[in-house]
Amino acid sequence: MKNIFKISFLFFLVLSFASADECIEGDCENGTGTYLYSTGDKSGSKFTGEWKNGKRDGKGIIVKKDGTIFEGEYKNDKANGKGTWRFSDGHKFEGEFKDGRFIIETKIFPNGNKYTGDFKNNLLEGKGTFTFSNGNKYTGEFKDNQFNEIYISTSLQECEQRDTKGLYQKVRQGEIKDFTGIDSPYEAPDNPDVMIDTENRTVDECVHMIINKVGLV
Repeated sequence: MKNIFKISFLFFLVLSFASADECIEGDCENGTGTYLYSTGDKSGSKFTGEWKNGKRDGKGIIVKKDGTIFEGEYKNDKANGKGTWRFSDGHKFEGEFKDGRFIIETKIFPNGNKYTGDFKNNLLEGKGTFTFSNGNKYTGEFKDNQFNEIYISTSLQECEQRDTKGLYQKVRQGEIKDFTGIDSPYEAPDNPDVMIDTENRTVDECVHMIINKVGLV
């Protein structure tokens, strides 16, 4: 019976040591070191960086089991300050972090699109600018990680007729250079959520189309 108890106890010790988190290089208490996580939600992750009182504190980089990588500043064992998250699918976040969450930063997508602005609970929410890979931009309010691209379709001739400031006339006279649509190219969006034809619709009709799309009615 005693032998069985000893064997069981030794087996438990082997499993405990095999699965324990450990500092595999350097000083992981107060200095610079590499720490390998084998338990909990960080299992399979490896952190290399600065430590203070046994917590991540300073510059560091963590490589997770799923291939995601965070490189940046830590405080009290969490991402606090400037940093970059790189994901295995190709997109990345760059900017400010607080208590491990994104605050104000840039999200870069694998297709080349880019968002810069506010985040809430790691989702696009608040004021921001979405830049498409073709150079087109959308600036406005985002909510729950979503936005609607609305294309106000108006011919150049119509724009000139509506120009109350006389800007187009100044462009024609050479007083203004690199004016979009004349001597600087304008690229219409490839696949907008809504296209508003302001030449053949009334103001009320255009407003109704936009409200229907964004779900206000």
